[in-house]
Amino acid sequence: GFDERFSSAMTAWIPNSFGSWAGIGGNVVNSGTPAKTEGVLSYGHKTYSSLDYTVEMQRDGSSLAANFLYIRCTPTPETDNGGISSGYSFGYNNAGSFVVGKIRPGTGWTTLKEWTPSQAIRPGDWNTLRAKASGTSLQFYINGILVFAVTDGEFDTGFVGFGLYDGSGGVLRIRAATLQTTDGLGAASDTAK
Repeated sequence: GFDERFSSAMTAWIPNSFGSWAGIGGNVVNSGTPAKTEGVLSYGHKTYSSLDYTVEMQRDGSSLAANFLYIRCTPTPETDNGGISSGYSFGYNNAGSFVVGKIRPGTGWTTLKEWTPSQAIRPGDWNTLRAKASGTSLQFYINGILVFAVTDGEFDTGFVGFGLYDGSGGVLRIRAATLQTTDGLGAASDTAK
């Protein structure tokens, strides 16, 4: 696994074509992408199957512009708007809703959980998104609260990453991204980092 605090060069992280990622004040920041495009930063050194992945993020600007973490994903080749080509996606917005889906090559987005309001989200503030995966079991948390669990076995391994949609809607800041490999969903702590 890894524990990235973005205090040094981001040599392990690979950007997609859209957006400008930079280390600023201990955060990695995307200062915007063109409208209706995605800015993605993926951890490029290893693929993971059983995992416990946490990203601490904050977004200002538009209440409807979405922020995501990705698991078991394939970042390249990118979609036309800069999105990952396959994998699971877990996102939220500052309107206080979250969504879970998967992206299939050539088919695009399939919703696993429609946009759903959640009091776990802190609009405009720092939010901790967490995804746990073991076999076909997937669990998704916001600020330590389990908001969705599903059984889905389409993607069993891949890269992890994070990003934003429609960067014209504001700046995304990431202050930490951590990953533990697990032997099962109970092998890693249930307390959000």
